[in-house]
Amino acid sequence: MRPLRVMLVPSDGGTEDGTKADFQPLFDAVSRDSGYTFEIKVGQSYGTVIEALSEGLVDVAYLGTIAFLTAQERGNVEMLALSVTNGSPYYYSGLFTLERSGIRDIAAMKGRSLALSDTRSSSGFVYPLSLLRKSGVEPLEHFSRIILTGSHMNSLSALSEGRIDVCAAPFESYLKAVREGVVDPRRIRIIAKSDPIPNPPIAVNGRLPEEVRSRLRQSLNRVHTMPGILPGMIRGHGGSIVDRYSSEVPGDIFDLAKANLALIDDNYCAQILKKAGQ
Repeated sequence: MRPLRVMLVPSDGGTEDGTKADFQPLFDAVSRDSGYTFEIKVGQSYGTVIEALSEGLVDVAYLGTIAFLTAQERGNVEMLALSVTNGSPYYYSGLFTLERSGIRDIAAMKGRSLALSDTRSSSGFVYPLSLLRKSGVEPLEHFSRIILTGSHMNSLSALSEGRIDVCAAPFESYLKAVREGVVDPRRIRIIAKSDPIPNPPIAVNGRLPEEVRSRLRQSLNRVHTMPGILPGMIRGHGGSIVDRYSSEVPGDIFDLAKANLALIDDNYCAQILKKAGQ
């Protein structure tokens, strides 16, 4: 059988080689267990990975929750497994500002500027915008300016440098930015926390034979117990260490994500892009 083609979403602030290196031990272990080999590439954007998976140009992809749901809408795509960290298959996004901004709650963001990352990002676009709308702040009307930075690290940098008043990013990226000295936590105020976001899934093209999909799920479920796999070798987005990958997650795990996505549909995205371009 030919190597299975894998595409990874680009890492936040990382390099293509670094992203591949983060996931190589995982796919090497799955290869030893399943007998399948893998050809791993990194997509240029979330959209690139969505298109490649939904069109059958790749067999397996690691991508964000919203990107996964979008790929499902466009093609025959199934979940293989979610990463689990500290026993949970969820993570959270936040809205951040500088202490000096005077912003103390979501309502006080009206009239200010906002940084988002990628339109297909769960934590840097869809969930934060949904949170704002559900909290009574309409981004299209109430922000003086919206910018799309392309990555969570870029958004946090724009905030730290005072080029923007509010930014959206996952807490994982915020902590990474603190560790790398991109932001000083003493200068940052956390204003809000998102709904729980399912961890980024590993997905598969549903056109692959059921035997292949089933064997991949089995291998991913037990990869953390395999010989030669040490703590720290199983990675997730941005090179973060995860406990394991599991396909044994609640059947309704994506329901809340779908509800948030319904508030930020393609038409709404187009309006945000138009505002960002002004």
